[in-house]
Amino acid sequence: MKIKKIACLLMALAMIWMTASCRVNDGSVTELTDPPGIQQTTPADPGSDGPSKPVEPVDPVDPSAPSEPDVTEPGLSDPDPSEPVDPSAPSDPVVPSEPEHEHAYSEAVTAATCTEDGFTTYSCECGDTYVGDRVEATGHSWGEWVTTKEPTEAATGTAERTCSGCGSKESKVLDKIIPDHTHSYSGKVTTAATCTKEGVKTYTCSCGGSYTESIEKIPHSYKTTVTKPTCTDKGYTTYKCSSCGDSYKDDYVTAKGHSYGNYKSNGDATCTKDGTKTGSCSACGAKNTITDTGSAKGHSYKATVTAPTCTEKGYTTNTCKTCGDTYKDSYVNATGHKYNSYTSNGDATCSKDGTKTATCANGCGMKDTVTDVGSMVDHDYKVIKTVESFITGPGFQRFECSFCKKTYTEDLPEWTEEERNQFLRDVEAAVVKYINQFRIEQGDTTAIVLPGMTQVAQYRAVQLQSNFDHDVDDIREAHARFQYGRWIDATQWGEDEADSYWTANATEAIATRGPGQDRTADEIGYAFACQIRNSSGHWSYVGASRLPYIAVGVEHGFGMQFTMCIMLSTENHG
Repeated sequence: MKIKKIACLLMALAMIWMTASCRVNDGSVTELTDPPGIQQTTPADPGSDGPSKPVEPVDPVDPSAPSEPDVTEPGLSDPDPSEPVDPSAPSDPVVPSEPEHEHAYSEAVTAATCTEDGFTTYSCECGDTYVGDRVEATGHSWGEWVTTKEPTEAATGTAERTCSGCGSKESKVLDKIIPDHTHSYSGKVTTAATCTKEGVKTYTCSCGGSYTESIEKIPHSYKTTVTKPTCTDKGYTTYKCSSCGDSYKDDYVTAKGHSYGNYKSNGDATCTKDGTKTGSCSACGAKNTITDTGSAKGHSYKATVTAPTCTEKGYTTNTCKTCGDTYKDSYVNATGHKYNSYTSNGDATCSKDGTKTATCANGCGMKDTVTDVGSMVDHDYKVIKTVESFITGPGFQRFECSFCKKTYTEDLPEWTEEERNQFLRDVEAAVVKYINQFRIEQGDTTAIVLPGMTQVAQYRAVQLQSNFDHDVDDIREAHARFQYGRWIDATQWGEDEADSYWTANATEAIATRGPGQDRTADEIGYAFACQIRNSSGHWSYVGASRLPYIAVGVEHGFGMQFTMCIMLSTENHG
């Protein structure tokens, strides 16, 4: 009878234990669904690395058996074969608990010293660390005073003592020796020691001599305040000194961990993916979100028809109204282009038919270009070069077809005397233009053309055809011909009347060149201007602002070449 009572008691304890073991960390309850005959293992001890070893079954008839409950829950024995099992019967979902980490702390002890507190640092491989087991500083262990310098009647001495713990040294002054006097010191605390600072004791003799010794700091007077652990944070005790305010934490207690339950859907399921549900910790209110298995909604498609175009197939687009997922089907072949009226592009040449273009009548905007058969045109000749020159005979014009580049040349009528003279005047104007351009480029002023002096320069150009030299007689003859400048009367110096002459006080530069027949007046003028500029001797005065007036004369004839005379002056005689 006693054995049966014990067996019944053990069975009741087993039921209570199994009910507790069915709870998971988030507070929900799940059924044990292991097949009959498979023995359950005890739940893992919180903080351990895994489930513990299975508990040996208890023999209910053996009163000496261990008191741990059997892990097989009553009522989960082999089912009666005559009772069918409904496979569709719902069961409570198993909600995965929040993964927990079991801290494994290593210890690093920092020993207390004479002046610094000791402590132990606890570190986990996850990075968590804290400091505990505070030990107060030991204080110095001073040895005896040792005289390092003997005092004399004329000078003080010194003494030193050493801490046996840290090797720190402390020294004091030994008073001078007074004949027939023995020092008798009395001590008095002059600075009281605190828990943060050493004190001072002063020893004084009736002779006036004195020395000091340090007084060890007094212990802290700590008051404790307990902070309880939470789900995520350790608990600890705070020690704070009522005298100096020094504080530290110790006596840590492990965090309790969350207890999640009351999971509710977050309404974030999509057509193809399960949503989530969130539960709250019953202790601190922290949230835990997990997958809400089976909550995916499935697609809801809407069809949109795209008609075929000339080049693209038509099709039906099926788009999910919920998530936008899309696919195409029901394809229809492209209709192809429809070209009707062609218009010429006006690109026919003398050697090739042009093209014509039509636009698709279906409205797609596509154009089709084909050969416009029979549209070839005649040559399109245009003047590409005109040489109006009296240098080697009549000038000419060269014509070129803009399409095939075929060329031909036609002679121009010979120049009249008037046309020849105008060409020379155009060369003279080009010379002045480019010389002034070069003067501006180098920062000088432009020169002003004097018409009267220009007549002299033109006559000098004719003279230079037969006598290419700065001949004084020729220069005076040219000035006298046009009576240009100032009249110099030689008789005022006792000379003959024949020695009198006209002068414009001008400086002269001369040049000659033989251009080819394809030179224009502007090209010849530019060549002469460059010739003068590139001659440093000539350009030193032709390009100078100090000579503000200019005249240019050009002639062509002797030896099939041009001669040029440039005259520059500081005087304006018109």
